[in-house]
Amino acid sequence: MAFIPDFTAPAFAVRHWKAIMAAIGFALLLGWALRVDHLRGNWKAKHEALSAIAGDILGAVRTASDNPRLKLDGAAEQVRLIGQAKRGWQAASELQSTRIDALGIEAARLTALNADLRAKAEKAIAKRESAIKRLETQRLDPGERADCAAQIFAANAALDLVYAEGL
Repeated sequence: MAFIPDFTAPAFAVRHWKAIMAAIGFALLLGWALRVDHLRGNWKAKHEALSAIAGDILGAVRTASDNPRLKLDGAAEQVRLIGQAKRGWQAASELQSTRIDALGIEAARLTALNADLRAKAEKAIAKRESAIKRLETQRLDPGERADCAAQIFAANAALDLVYAEGL
């Protein structure tokens, strides 16, 4: 069997070329329309997702800024303002922490100084009490006339001790 070409098919194409072109055009147009509809559906879904995210972000910014009337176009500026407020709060917090640490160091220094001064005061009070006892004993026991000068020197030394201590 030999292959015999059929010339009737090209004759059909020549006779009905307008209908064939219209069918091809219609098929291309239908394919393009389906592609556009598919793309529109994707973009619509993406737009809805992004709108939901933007709504959530706007709600969070409204809550954080305590501004229930905030619009979406002012949200970026409000976020900047919240950031500035946060940085200001952090700087104030760091400054307060530094001051509290300095006050703690100063309190420790003053506590040590207080203990030192208390020890000195107790020592001075003990010396004063000792000097007062010596003066009291000398007052009660006048001694002999020969001891008078020695007693005056002892009393003077006790008074000098009291004066030197600032008591």
